[in-house]
Amino acid sequence: APGRLVAGLGWNVNTSFQSAPEELRAIATSMREASGREFCPNDVLTCFLQRWEHNLTRLASGNLKLDAEWSRFCVLTGREIRVSLGDVERMGICDGIAADGSLLIHEGKSIHRCYAGTVRLI
Repeated sequence: APGRLVAGLGWNVNTSFQSAPEELRAIATSMREASGREFCPNDVLTCFLQRWEHNLTRLASGNLKLDAEWSRFCVLTGREIRVSLGDVERMGICDGIAADGSLLIHEGKSIHRCYAGTVRLI
């Protein structure tokens, strides 16, 4: 519907991938594995929801520039990635996040905008 946004998020908070298949260990991590400490899932969710509410308030008042915020945290910029959505697959260098929220992929001489899909490092 116009004027609405649907976002899906998922975190591996305290997951261990030590016994997972090699192909999964190569692409997956968790907050615990990245930081070396355990987290309380309720605290993670509470923190996220508080920041989400704060950012929605900033967005509604015009004080949040999403492209600048997202680009600041984009760890994929400059890295080779693959984005899959159904039968469509794009591979190239991530050029960051555009003002419309799309992920930019530099593929040969073209730059593609990806609005959805599964992103993996190559």
